[in-house]
Amino acid sequence: MFQLLTRTDIPFMRHRRFAYMFSGAVVLATVVWLVIHRGPHYSVDFTGGTLLQIRLSQALPADQVRQALDAGGFRGAELQQMAGENSNEFMVRVGAGQDTKAVNQVLIAGIAQAVCEGLALGAALGLEAEKLLPTLASGAAASWFLDKRGATMLRDEFAVGFKLALLLKDLRIVDGLARGAGTRRDVIERSLADYAELVARGHGDDDISALIRLKRHA
Repeated sequence: MFQLLTRTDIPFMRHRRFAYMFSGAVVLATVVWLVIHRGPHYSVDFTGGTLLQIRLSQALPADQVRQALDAGGFRGAELQQMAGENSNEFMVRVGAGQDTKAVNQVLIAGIAQAVCEGLALGAALGLEAEKLLPTLASGAAASWFLDKRGATMLRDEFAVGFKLALLLKDLRIVDGLARGAGTRRDVIERSLADYAELVARGHGDDDISALIRLKRHA
């Protein structure tokens, strides 16, 4: 039988002081690095700023749209092209500030919670999507999410627009910010639990509208 280790009586405790010194050196090096680089930096998709949504008459390469933004005085703006049938739409983020992005993600999560729960109720009550969605869209419940994801989620189509695993990652950061600010986190906590469950079920690459999967059953 193959044996990787021939000695199993390694005196770990004899060398504990060396381990303590090594761990301390790593911690010290990390602190120094953070000081030099002015703290940890959030990923590119969490840099915040002013969020704009633009819709073009036809789909264009992202590089071409970026050149137009640069020419218009928005050099350095972050650009995200939507997927699938919405490839002619772009999310543009200008400026900086993770706090603005945090607020944005809470609103996205809250709208998704409300729309998915409402449409799940409508389906359970036997309401026809062809009549329900236009009625909702013409009133105070209208939203981009309802307009772009309402019909598809009712058909169990969750092609990627915004991966729910990415929103989950963002909300974990937002949760820390909200804790520090001392505000209530009802939407954040509910969304963290729901999206973590969907990721565990293997739906992490689905659009955030896949949340309706959980809303259909109590």
